[in-house]
Amino acid sequence: MLFTKEYLTGRNIDLSKYNLGIIRQIRVDEFMNGYDYDLIDFVKPFYLEQSLDLNKDISENQVHFTYFYLLSQEDDKILQELIKSLIFLYQLDDTKDNNGNYENIILFSTDDRLVLILKKDGEPFAFIDDSNFNILSQVMLEMCYFDKPEPEPETKGDPELIEKMKKRRMEYEKKHNKKKSIQFEEIVRQVMYARGLIYNDIKNWTIWQVKDVHVVECLKESSDKSYLLATNPYSGMNLKEVKNWKYETKLTRE
Repeated sequence: MLFTKEYLTGRNIDLSKYNLGIIRQIRVDEFMNGYDYDLIDFVKPFYLEQSLDLNKDISENQVHFTYFYLLSQEDDKILQELIKSLIFLYQLDDTKDNNGNYENIILFSTDDRLVLILKKDGEPFAFIDDSNFNILSQVMLEMCYFDKPEPEPETKGDPELIEKMKKRRMEYEKKHNKKKSIQFEEIVRQVMYARGLIYNDIKNWTIWQVKDVHVVECLKESSDKSYLLATNPYSGMNLKEVKNWKYETKLTRE
């Protein structure tokens, strides 16, 4: 992980040296509001970028944002989902001008650079491009306690890459389908009861904090059951097979 101390304490993450400004860690209560925007929707564009990073040519040449934008030309939802996530993350004003363009999110292109400029109070403060889109996406997945995509065989050429990204998007939506995956509010509920808390106790926790507690509690329960089985001479289970939550969830800083 890149920012273990910040994830654990809930402090803001300073990405200014990458021209990404200050990243605030999103709180539980922000996904418990009435409007229909879930954690899985927020993470989706960053997960797709991390899928691009698995491509050797893209990773070695550091053209993550360029390829992400090219893919969005095939499916406009890809870029719109990113913009919505950035508005939520940076708490941007989503006002549009008379042409329907966001006033505080500007896509700027030159002969050798494609950059998404983010503004607050009329002043640019973050510049997302090929040099930093990968680090932003990595931090977002870690901050929201999401696993990175698993590697697949290398692609050959843009058409195949585009098809693979479409597949990745569908796989993500299938894996995190709201009807099949555990809802974020259910994670919050389970943590509340496991720790003897009420919602007001937990609402200002960060996403990382609440999901870390949930993972640890689930592993501790599983470990306890496995240990009981392993100590039963008739179960056929070896003590070495019992997973220890401390080792399974150990923080390692890159």
